[in-house]
Amino acid sequence: MRLKRLVALAIATALPVGIQMPASAATGNTLVIGVGHFDPDNQNPQTGRVWSYTDFFSRTVTVHPGNSIDFQTAPTEFHVIGLTTDESAARTGSPLFFPDSDDGSAAGSGVSKITAGPGLGLAFSSPSCGLSGQRPCVFDGSTLNAGAIAGFGPTGNPAAVDWTVQIHAPFGTYHYFCYIHPDMSGTLVVTKGSQATSQSEIDATSEAQFESNQSQALAAEAAANVVTFTGGGPGTRTYEAHVGLSAADNHVALLEMAPTSLSLAAGDKVHYTWSFQEIHTASFPANNDAVLVEPFGWDCGTSYVPSPPGPPQPPPSCVEVENGQPELLLDPGNARPGHLADTNAPVNSGVLVGSGYNLNPSVQDWSVVADNPGTYAYQCTLHDWMQGTVTVGS
Repeated sequence: MRLKRLVALAIATALPVGIQMPASAATGNTLVIGVGHFDPDNQNPQTGRVWSYTDFFSRTVTVHPGNSIDFQTAPTEFHVIGLTTDESAARTGSPLFFPDSDDGSAAGSGVSKITAGPGLGLAFSSPSCGLSGQRPCVFDGSTLNAGAIAGFGPTGNPAAVDWTVQIHAPFGTYHYFCYIHPDMSGTLVVTKGSQATSQSEIDATSEAQFESNQSQALAAEAAANVVTFTGGGPGTRTYEAHVGLSAADNHVALLEMAPTSLSLAAGDKVHYTWSFQEIHTASFPANNDAVLVEPFGWDCGTSYVPSPPGPPQPPPSCVEVENGQPELLLDPGNARPGHLADTNAPVNSGVLVGSGYNLNPSVQDWSVVADNPGTYAYQCTLHDWMQGTVTVGS
């Protein structure tokens, strides 16, 4: 599952991760702002439909000095909240990924391999304030980071999780945002006037915002599942497919393959495109047995050494060291484009990063060519419920 892989990544890179405990919603002079949104009909890995609402509910709030904000992460959501004066500077100063230009190109993308940036250390730091049982955090106008917060309780059950911040910043306009979702942000106004936002105003705005987001996501999903192609007759066509989707001005991330099933003739091609603000793979395992390359591993010169499944292990002795830390790589894949010629041969795009992360160079597309008949199952190695099938007829 996604959360497990991200937590394993943080541990493997020696980054501290806090265990988040659910807490009660704040009251009194505290306003509750939703971080993501609970949508059980569309957040079920068993059905292959998992949406993340990459949005704050609501996107604007006005407070007085001394008021508090409870940033409440919705059940099943995963976000990294930050507050700052300059959102752009905060994001660019701590990028999540860097191009690794010293060891050749990635086989799956054809451009530089991808290595972990300093933002991962910031994003997965353990919060020392604001959670249940901790003192509230204080925002004084300088950048404040919550750390990773996931909407699950102590036994792994979905639960809302509260992160409380007291506002002691000077009068002015500030920003709250998510480090791992590029277009997820809101505006915080600190004023001495009487026009502070009420909870009822937040709730009404949030409900309308959620309904709009959900409606646009349903429409985007329906459109993406319509089979489309260019070209002439069978064997000459290029079919379009999506590895993740973004909807509602990038305020919903649909963590699914679309369409989930394609029927091709030998010679046809599938052209996959990546969503704006997620990282995914399109990986065809050998014999469709779900034995896949791990999405995270180590830079050993020109070689990629996957981290083994299970509990995190120390990096191998061959790993390169950058800025005093073992260099973590994202799976570089094995072919661009791939060829569906033998169900015994794995074909793997590697991890590709959405354009919203401003990684340069990077690509957000990949393709496979149908050479021989067979049924080829594929999935994302970071989000294992994201699955699809390509059937090649004779």
